[in-house]
Amino acid sequence: MFALPIVLAVVNICLLIFVFPFDTPTMLKQKGQFEKLNTFMSKIYAPSAVEGVIQEIGGAQAEGEPELSMKAVFTHPHYRRASILGCFLSMAQQLTGINVIMFYSNSIFSSSEGGDISLSANASTALVGTVNFVCTLGGLALLSRFGRRTLMLFGSIAMAATLVAVGIAALKGLQVLEIIFVLMFVAFFEFSSGPITWLYMAEIMQAKALGVAVCINWLVNLVISAAIPPLIKAIGEDNIGYIFIFCGALTITCFFFIYWFMEETRGKTALEIEEMFIKDNKFKESAIAK
Repeated sequence: MFALPIVLAVVNICLLIFVFPFDTPTMLKQKGQFEKLNTFMSKIYAPSAVEGVIQEIGGAQAEGEPELSMKAVFTHPHYRRASILGCFLSMAQQLTGINVIMFYSNSIFSSSEGGDISLSANASTALVGTVNFVCTLGGLALLSRFGRRTLMLFGSIAMAATLVAVGIAALKGLQVLEIIFVLMFVAFFEFSSGPITWLYMAEIMQAKALGVAVCINWLVNLVISAAIPPLIKAIGEDNIGYIFIFCGALTITCFFFIYWFMEETRGKTALEIEEMFIKDNKFKESAIAK
């Protein structure tokens, strides 16, 4: 059972040691290891394009500015908005209710009294995982065509609608519809908030702020996983649908936040993305004053 993951882990380690023995381009540039950086970038880009690509890496730090402190990435006008936005998106990803679905998919798919369908734990997990995997690949294809912001907006509306539908189906005891809407929710999540949140944070945030955002994501994950069992026990399993409806309401709130504050980054370089946040009208005056 555990042999395949172990084999894949060994393959991954060998690839990192023997095939890709490089740090990330941004880290190499920040450390001043330009020889390694040029060697690495030459493997990816044409020789004539390497210098231009390297100049775009790292934004303002490319000109030798000191490394940003943790305080600076959340208070300096150049980075503040991107850092706060990324942290909120990281939290919002968990508030959609994805882990409520994933953690308790077995009980959703198993037949309760009067249920229409009964799936084993392995079968239900495999079904959700298959939808998860296939839709992630589909989401990557849509990403290059529609952009991050458009997919996040569409995904938020679709996830909210399916969460409310799951909740109503659960309250009414409509197990078949509940399963269908659960799978639809997983599909919409993997088309939008699932992969795009991580990609978008990496595009707009400085390394220290990104670390904070990842911690927030796992902290919210921990709180949800710890809070849901006693909550279900308190309200009763027959009322679990209200939890999904509440998550749907939170997802609608996330939609409005994304609509007002999320900028499109598709097709932009790292330097263009950084300048886009600096030049935002709400922060332009404070950035100039700084």
